[in-house]
Amino acid sequence: MSGPQLPNPHDDPDARPVLLWGILGSLVVVAIVIVLTALVFKTEQKLVERRVYAVKYDEGQAELARQQAALHSYRWVDKNKGIVAIPIDRAIELTVREFNRRQNTTHPGTAAATEQP
Repeated sequence: MSGPQLPNPHDDPDARPVLLWGILGSLVVVAIVIVLTALVFKTEQKLVERRVYAVKYDEGQAELARQQAALHSYRWVDKNKGIVAIPIDRAIELTVREFNRRQNTTHPGTAAATEQP
C-alpha cells in the first residue's frame, strides 16, 4: 500500500482558494449592485426628462403669448356677475390713482406732495 495517499475528509481545507473565491465573489456582488444602481438612476433620469423637460418650445411660446395677451387686453371674466379684466398697465394707473385719492382724504396736508401732473 504505497500508492498515493488520499486526503482525509476531516482535514481543514486550504485557506488560500477559499479566501480567493470569497474575495472574487464579493467583488462580483459589489459590481452587480453598482451596475444595477446606475441603471435605475439612468432610467429615472430619462423618465424625468420625458415628463418634465420634454415640453416643446413652441408650446411654451404659445402659452407665453396667450398669457401676455391676457395681461394686455380687456375681457369678460364673468359676464353674469359683471366682472371684467383690464390691461395690467391700466390697472396700475387706477390703483395708484385710488391710493392717492385715499391718501389725500386721510391726510389732507399731503395732497400737493402726492398729486401727479
